[in-house]
Amino acid sequence: MDTTQPIQIVQIPVYMWDDLVDLLPEGFADVAHDALGDSDRVSFGDAEYTVIKGTLAQRILFDAWDGWDGAEDHDRTEVFGRLPSLINAHVALRG
Repeated sequence: MDTTQPIQIVQIPVYMWDDLVDLLPEGFADVAHDALGDSDRVSFGDAEYTVIKGTLAQRILFDAWDGWDGAEDHDRTEVFGRLPSLINAHVALRG
């Protein structure tokens, strides 16, 4: 007798981290990726993707921006205005 129960597949909308970083100025991507890797706020395991809250991703990007040497050449409000709203959103990270 087969007692297995079917499991529903759930799909959630997420933004990809790399796509978000691509919207930001050239030269910032490496700083953003380093900030993500150095962050103790994100725990990477053996997952192919790690999903985090959009507001956490935004905070990591802001912190990276504050430490980036090229930031003075760009208007922060204009640059981050290119990003979609990350409030109540999720962001997928590779790894």
